[in-house]
Formats: sequence, structure tokens, C-alpha cells
Amino acid sequence: MKKHIIKILIISLLIQMINITVSASSTNIKTAQESLKVANDFLEENLGYCNYYGEKNVKGHEINQVLAVKGTPAFNNMSIFVYGSEISASSDAIKNAAIKVIQRPDEEGVPQYRCLGYTVEGDLFANPVFPPDYPPSQNVETLNGRWVRDPWNHKHPYIQQWIKTKDFRPDMLYKSTGRRDFFAANIVDGPEPQYFSDGGSVEDYVHIIQPPTMHSWGLGIGFYFHNNGQNLRYKTFLLMPFEMLKKDISVQAESIPVGDGAERKVLVGINIKSTFTEDETTDYEWEIIKKSDGSKIPVEYLGHATKEKGKITIPGENERLMYASFSMPEDDVLVRFVINEDGTSPEEKYLGNNVFEAEIKYVESIFEYGEYDIPYNVLSRDFSFNLSKRPSVADLGSARGSWSGNITGEFRIIRDPRDGLFRKYSEQNNPPVNEVRRSRVERNPIVNFTIERRDFGDDPEGRKWLDINPSTPVVKNGRLFSEGYIQGWDVYECGFEDCELCPHKVLRTAPFNEVTKDLTFNVYVYNGMKNIPSKSFRNEIENNRVDSLNKKMYWESEPYNFNVIRWMCRLDSNGKEYGWTSVDGRYQRTFKQQNSGDIQIKINSPMEVEYMQARDAARQGINRKDLYDKAVFPTDIDLQRFDYPIKSGYYFNPAGKYSFKVETVTYKPVPYDTQEHKDIVNAVINSFNYETDLMYINDYREAVNIKGELLPERGSTFSTRPGRLTARDNIGINGIELVTVLDRNSDESRYTKKVEEIYHEHISGGNTHEYWKMVMEGYEESNTLSSRDNYKYREYVKPGQKMYKITETTEVDIIINKDNINTFTHAHMPDGEYYIRVWMDNVDLGSSSHAYSSLGTLSGVMLDEMYITVKGSMYDD
Repeated sequence: MKKHIIKILIISLLIQMINITVSASSTNIKTAQESLKVANDFLEENLGYCNYYGEKNVKGHEINQVLAVKGTPAFNNMSIFVYGSEISASSDAIKNAAIKVIQRPDEEGVPQYRCLGYTVEGDLFANPVFPPDYPPSQNVETLNGRWVRDPWNHKHPYIQQWIKTKDFRPDMLYKSTGRRDFFAANIVDGPEPQYFSDGGSVEDYVHIIQPPTMHSWGLGIGFYFHNNGQNLRYKTFLLMPFEMLKKDISVQAESIPVGDGAERKVLVGINIKSTFTEDETTDYEWEIIKKSDGSKIPVEYLGHATKEKGKITIPGENERLMYASFSMPEDDVLVRFVINEDGTSPEEKYLGNNVFEAEIKYVESIFEYGEYDIPYNVLSRDFSFNLSKRPSVADLGSARGSWSGNITGEFRIIRDPRDGLFRKYSEQNNPPVNEVRRSRVERNPIVNFTIERRDFGDDPEGRKWLDINPSTPVVKNGRLFSEGYIQGWDVYECGFEDCELCPHKVLRTAPFNEVTKDLTFNVYVYNGMKNIPSKSFRNEIENNRVDSLNKKMYWESEPYNFNVIRWMCRLDSNGKEYGWTSVDGRYQRTFKQQNSGDIQIKINSPMEVEYMQARDAARQGINRKDLYDKAVFPTDIDLQRFDYPIKSGYYFNPAGKYSFKVETVTYKPVPYDTQEHKDIVNAVINSFNYETDLMYINDYREAVNIKGELLPERGSTFSTRPGRLTARDNIGINGIELVTVLDRNSDESRYTKKVEEIYHEHISGGNTHEYWKMVMEGYEESNTLSSRDNYKYREYVKPGQKMYKITETTEVDIIINKDNINTFTHAHMPDGEYYIRVWMDNVDLGSSSHAYSSLGTLSGVMLDEMYITVKGSMYDD
């Protein structure tokens, strides 16, 4: 019997198919190519898929030519589109399965593979006649299983193995056809509704492996858990061609009330649908009677037929609407409508959907409706109002005799749902009925309750945030309805003489008018945007050239995440705000700002200045030793034509004074000295170079360069070998410190730091720096003011978090040979031109771990340069 009921449910789905474009008739298809074209035409016209089926699938598997023309007996010898081999697909199907069987004989002993092959999208195409892994007695019913809703979203690896592509999910079908259930009627013996895990319809439980067309079969698959969700099984479902859904007439309700009050106008609507391709004329009949005595009531018939019974013509693949309108009597009403009752005109195979029956209850009630909004920034809203606009009355009428004792009873209000909506519920003005001889009683209590946002799935206070479209509220419907009665003992004399039963005593009862108050609560939800529109910061180096002594670095600061709050309130029953509460924001925000570094390089005393005194003395032929403080220049007249002539063997002391200042502005959550500043300063210091190819003599009378490295001999003289000194490698000839760096390490006053807190207040309207506003939602500075205006959403920095603007300055002096120690050139240094160069090297910022690494290379700069001409030696004098 259950199987019969399930089949009726499935077949009832078949009647929903309307407006399907037929692209080809059931012709004699002889080749796979013809079959593919017919199927593709159907999918293009009805779903918008162009050339969906091909001769190869996405994995390059060839189509099964035989099945594409006439399928298998399981598919009524109609086309199915399968690609690749049975063995390969069946092997893939058991990779994550508990039972590793790819082939099993059916009841007739014919070997059957688990899969017939692959779909056009490369999914597994299950074999519907593969014998099940478990006995038929084990099924979703006997195992008390539950079908998996939306299996295409499930994370179980076995389900994911079967489901790769999701082109035919209900939401996708809705976009292309306007219907979620486009293929629902095609599903043969689909999942039983009583075993659905989470409501919905059959299309929510069957994954379309491959869609049916007008003349070809499709295939679906469903999954169900059993054993308290510990075990999983699957079941395949055939999807019949649309051609097989033809030739059925069905009837269903278009509109019908559950009940109504006396004298109210009732409209019953019937929708008759036909899947016949041609117009069909058939018999119909209405029957509308009182339930109590079966008597007919006056009815007006409307729509496509306006008589109680007769004939109606239904256009092919279309529908007809019929209505019955009547005034509700003080009685329940039975409605019956039947069409083509014997199924012979036209001939139908299934008649279970040709009859519609309903019962409309007589209800004498007070119906009211209220709709209320809970705005975006409201945690709860209090309500207090009378149950209805007019009181509910219970009236016993007049006693036949007199009332004995008090009139008693109760008026009870029932909440639906009882829990989870009407919080802090209480009532006023609703005492038990206990009236002295008063047979008419009124009740209209005041109900008090609170609607809590958290009951709608959004609980910012509990750090549980709902993510929905803010323009669409979360809606919950509730209902307050009443029931109650009064009763009293009527004591009277019947008036007959010699009556031994007098006085008579009868308990009389009267109900209150039932009040039904339907309430709709709209909770508007907005918990912030995930990402604040990002602000662009400069990321470049100004004047990044070798000829520029001043360079300005700009880069985006490191990101620092911080927590935010928002302010939410409660509404009292008069709509007044109270109880403002700070609530954690859903998303962390990220503080970013413009960092900068200013590098100013100075040549305090170039070599030209350092050697000027001695050079001028030589030009003037003055031989006072005190004037030759750093170098000995010859006074020979014939050598004055050179800029800087010397004779080998005399001292020529390295000299020069240079400096630079680095000022950085960075943003940090702590006010300490920054590593960025320190590293930039050190990088510039370490880029300093002093180099010359002059030949010197050390204390051991060895030929060396300025760094003290031995020079290679070349005959009676030596070859040049430039010597380079740096801030890190600053020791030269005879162990002399020739490059001296004066920085913070030598004098703390060379470093200064200014710390400014980026202020903020978490109170509404408090004083908050624009830099915070640039990275929080609800401000003009972040281009998100609309969040405040539209959703009453504005963020504040959660207390306990700080950010600082740190301005650091370091001044560095670099002195060459600060003690002016004499360094003698080698007497056998060959005549010729020699150089001295001072420069700052390129700094590779890209290798840094700091945010400024994105700037790439900080260009070096040439600081000083001099060419020395050697003519003769000290032995010439």
C-alpha cells in the first residue's frame, strides 16, 4: 500500500509540466548524431544550453553509439547519452566506497557493471539495473533513513565523488526556466516526502546527473543517511523523457480557504491541467453541500465553465481555471470536483489526480493581523497591546429560571509558537471568570511580550552574526489565539403540577468568540561589509636618481587588524530607544596609513675643500710644512698645470666629511622605536663607500692599497689594486680607522622620536581621528556613510586598542680619517692618473622584510670624486 501511495505522489508531480517546447517528434532516429541533435535542440530551446551533448565528453571519452540510439531495456529502449567504458567508470565509483564491487550479476545472471560510463560533464553515469549492495528489505523506510537535502552542497567525500557538475540544481533551473521543479515530474519513484531530512520538494533531494530531453532519458541520484547518521547509501532515479509525460488530465486547488465565518464570501478555485498535445473535451461535475445534512447550497460558478456540471474543452498542453463562489453557511461545507471520472473520454492511464475534495470549516472568530519591524540596530522590541480591537464575548443569554451560584469559566490565550518568539510573556486584565449572576462576559486582555533579535538567527551580542541581504528582513510569523467559555447552573420550575423533579437544574455553557491575531515580525539584519573599500597609498621614491642628494620614500604601512564595536539598543512598547549596548563587530578591520621616509644627504666638507690649503700653498710656491696638513703637493712650476699633482713617497691623507639625516613616519600599535627606521638608517650607512687606487706603503715598508692589502709586484714596481673602505669595513692601512660613523650609538642625541597617539573614542559621537574612520564602516572617510544612513550601522574602535604615529629622526656624520693620520704613498708608485671616489651604493629595499620592500631599489648617489696625477717621486727632490 505504501508503494502505491508513493507512486501516486510521484505521478502527481507529472501534472506540473507545462509550456515545454517540443523540438522534434518521436522520429525513427538511426544514428547517434541524429539523437544528439534532437536532444541538443530541446535543451537549447527550453534551457538555453547550446550543443550541450557532443560526441566526446569533457574528459575526451567517446559516446556510446548504441546507447545513444536505443538505450537499454531499463530505459524503454529510448536514447541515453553515455561516454567511455563501463569498467573505467565503475572503478572510479568505488574509490571512496565501503563496498569495492564494480560488477555483479542481476536476477537473470547477466553481469552488470555499477556504472554504464560517464556523463557529458565527466560525472559517473550509474547503471539503474546494477543489483543493490544491500538486500531489498534494507531501504530508507526499513532503516528509518533520511534523504540528504541539497546533496550537491554536502561535503561527504562519497557524495562529492558522484557529484562533480551542478548545472541542473533547482536554483540554476529557476534562472534558465523560471521553475525550480523543471525536472521534478520526470523523476520515477523519487524520494519519499516522509523521509525528507529538511522539508522542501523532491527536486531538493535528487541530483540530476544527466538531464532528460523530449526523447532521451536522464538519470539522477540521491543519498540517505541511516543508523543515526553514521552510514550513507545511494539510490539512482530514472528521469523519463518528456514524451512519456503526455496524455494526462489533472485537477488541483487553485485557491481554497480552510475555513470562514458565516455569510462570508468563499471562493474555491480549481486548476485543470492537460498534457495532451491536442485539445480534449471531457465531462466535469461540482458537488458543494452542507456537511451536517448533505443539502446543497446556492453557488455561482465562474471561470472557463459556468455550470454545475457539463463539458469543458482543455487546449493541448494547457490549463483551465474554474471557480465556485458562495456565502458561508453556519455549517461546514464539503466540496468535490471530478473530471473525466471514468477515464475514457479521453483515455487516461491514471485517474488518481482527476478528483479534488475539500472540507471548509465554519468558524465564528475574530481575525486580526499586525506587522512590526525590528530595525537594524535594535536588539529587542517590547510590545503591549489589547488582544483584539473589540472584546470577545461569551453570552449565556437569559436563564429560564434563575442562576444558581456564580457564572464561572476562563478565557485563555495560546501562543504559537509557545517558545522561541514571545519572550517575557505576560497578561493583564484576564482574571478567571467568576461573575455574580452576570451571564454576558467580555474579555480583551492586554498582552505583553518581547521580540528578541537572537530568535531570528542573528545574535550580535552572542557573536553569532547572520549574513543575508539587508533589504530583505528575516520574517517570523506568530499567532495569538484564544479559547474559552463560561458556564452557569440554570435552576427553574417546569410549571407542571405534581412534577417531582422540580426545581430543574441545567448546566449551560457558552463559548467566547475565538480571537486569532496573526503577527508578522520583520527583523532587519546588517552586520557590516566584509571588506572596507581600500584606500590607495603612495608607493614610490621621489628623486630616486644618482644625482639627487634628497630622496623621499612613500609606502603603505604594515596592516594591523583591530576589533570594532557597534551600538545597538532596545525599543520599549512606545517605540522609544533605551538600553544602548556596545556589541562586537562581525569583522576585524585593518589599519593602514601612509608611511614615509625622508633621506637628506649633505657633503659637509668635500675633498676639494679638505686639500685646498695644501694645494694653494703649492701653487704659490710656499714651503711651510704646517700648510701641508693633509697632503704634500709639489711646488714645481711645470706641475701646476695638473689639478692635483703629487710625487710618490710623500703622505697623502684620506679626507672628507659627509652626513645624512633620515626622518621616518610610521604607524604602529606600540610606541616603541621602530625597526624600520633603524634598518633604513643602517642601510644608508652601509651603502657608504670610499675607494682609491693610490699606492701606499705600510709600517712594514710593503706596497699596499688604502685598505692595507698587498699590491702585486710588476717588475721593479707594482700593479694597482683599488682599495675600498665602507662603514662596516672601515679599517685601512696600518690598522687606522679611516671611516668613522657618528650616529646614535656614539651620541644618543642624534636620534629623536615624536609619538602621537591616533586618538579614538568608542562612544557614539565621540572624538575619533580620521585615520580610524578611513578603515571603519559607516563614515564618509571610508566611503561607507551609506551604511549609517541606510542600515544604522557605524563602527567604533573597541576600547583597549591603540595606534601611534611615530616620527623618528637620526642624524649621521661620516668622517674620513678623523684624526688626520699621515698615510704615505709608495715611492715606487708609477707615474699616472689615480682616482679617489666617495659614493653611496644602491640599497636593495626589496630584500627587506618590511612593508617598504615593495619600493625596490633606493638609488645611490655620487658624493665626491678627485683625480690625482703622480709625476715623479720624492727621490727627485
